[in-house]
Amino acid sequence: MTKYSELLNKSKKNLNQFEVYEEESHQLISSIRSALIEYLNCPEERLVWLQFSSEEPELSRKAKDVIELSSDRKMSLYEDAFYGFQFRILLYDPNVVVAGGNYLNLSILIKKEESKFTVKLGNELKKFDNNQLYNFAEYLVSKIDDYLDNEFHSFLRGVEKQPLGFITTRN
Repeated sequence: MTKYSELLNKSKKNLNQFEVYEEESHQLISSIRSALIEYLNCPEERLVWLQFSSEEPELSRKAKDVIELSSDRKMSLYEDAFYGFQFRILLYDPNVVVAGGNYLNLSILIKKEESKFTVKLGNELKKFDNNQLYNFAEYLVSKIDDYLDNEFHSFLRGVEKQPLGFITTRN
């Protein structure tokens, strides 16, 4: 075997590892979404997995340490091997037409490490495995509850919103 053949084989192996990592991450995010839908007991269409904008310039993404976007534009791979994604929880009556609506955006980062995954919510890191997805959904919803319970009172006191770092709202 030539040195070139060795390099070619190693390159193929590396490419395959990246593809497997992306697929496993995609499956995990899909499972997290399903666990959230189950925990919230909401219709599937009320929790949307958002795509990243195709209009965002490449330089802007690189400034955020994004290496690349997945082909479906639902995940962004960062230099620290975390995949970023966003869910939107729609919080308005689907029977009433409202311009824009009311919703929560959840920006979450995940990274596969052995048999577990590390989740980054703002500055907070949490480890879990696939058997703990419902517990993770419960944890995430408790954070959202706290945020919503205090949002208005914080506004009245002139205090900044809770430092979650992973929730944005729209009224």
